[in-house]
Amino acid sequence: MTRPTVFGVDFAGTPYLVLSLPARAETVRLTRAEREVRDLVLAGASNADIAAARGTSLCTVANQIAAIFRKYRVGSRAALSAVCQMTMAEEPPAT
Repeated sequence: MTRPTVFGVDFAGTPYLVLSLPARAETVRLTRAEREVRDLVLAGASNADIAAARGTSLCTVANQIAAIFRKYRVGSRAALSAVCQMTMAEEPPAT
C-alpha cells in the first residue's frame, strides 16, 4: 500500500516532507505515568520541572517523553501539542 505524500511547512515557511503521519490521540495507549508526563509537557513544564513534580530523575523523564513521542509518532513538544489539541476528545483507559 502506498502512503500519501504529505508536506508540512515550518515556522520559517520552509516546506518539508512528512514521512509519517502522527497517530490520532484517541488511538494512543499510554501508561498512567506517561499520561501524567504528557499532561505536564502539554502544560509547558520543562523536563526538570516534570522530574521534580513526579519525584523521578531527568533520565526517566527523558525516556518517558521519548516513549510518548514514539507512540504519537511525533518529534517535538509542539507536534505533540498540535496532535493532542486536534484529537483528544476521548482517550482509551491507561494500561
